Amino acid sequence: MASACKIWKWFIQRGSTVDESKQVTPGEERLELLQWAIPELIEKAAKLKFDRKNRIDLWFVLLYASMLELANSACRLVSIGEPAGSRSLARMIVEAYVDLVNLHNDDEYANFLDVNSLMEWQKTFKQAQEGNPYFKPLCDAPGFEEEVAMEAERLADLKKNGYRKLQAKERFERADMGDDYLGLYHWLCSDTHNSLRGLSMRHIEVVNGDDFKVHILKESSPDQELPVTSVLLECLAASSKIVHKRFSGGDVDVQEVSSRVQKLRKKI
Repeated sequence: MASACKIWKWFIQRGSTVDESKQVTPGEERLELLQWAIPELIEKAAKLKFDRKNRIDLWFVLLYASMLELANSACRLVSIGEPAGSRSLARMIVEAYVDLVNLHNDDEYANFLDVNSLMEWQKTFKQAQEGNPYFKPLCDAPGFEEEVAMEAERLADLKKNGYRKLQAKERFERADMGDDYLGLYHWLCSDTHNSLRGLSMRHIEVVNGDDFKVHILKESSPDQELPVTSVLLECLAASSKIVHKRFSGGDVDVQEVSSRVQKLRKKI
């Protein structure tokens, strides 16, 4: 993945001029590449062979599958000029990419992922046992109490061996993406947590100095969403190389995607 500086250079380039030779703006060019790359990568992912009984392999495949699916949804929103939600999807993709990189660097990182997953299940189990109506079907399921005990024991064993839930900042730093956490990730989070910055970017148009309009479904162009499509391209290109190298013995199957993303990056 490109450095945070590269991605943020794309971010400030939203007002770039049209490429006169193609009459295509930078935003349109990246969107078109994304629209080609996603189905291409999904088709190639369907041919991946992995050990279904190996939980580490499963983590790799599920994280990658989620990234492709989320990118497809974000791309569709941007392409119809209604991008609300695309930055939240991009944030989820970046989080999955960070976990994928950490897993690629060290298989033992799967234990941290397991702890996070088991802790979330423990919260759900507790709510079910305390009578939360949303989880009543769990309590009624055969073997529920046995499952709760087994998962609690597994979580205790992992914690005993030094594994715990990692905070987002720790996950990024482990992936050598500390700058991305403080820059890119915080920007994406502002749209997810209903901050004034995120809400203003989505709904407000400044007119005549201090005056402004509040929009619902504010018109958007591919150039205005260039930061999102750039992030998606970088994450998909880098993660595809990792996954195909692990399961196919090389990244030749996805090299064209990486090469085309690299060519776009050189235009910055």
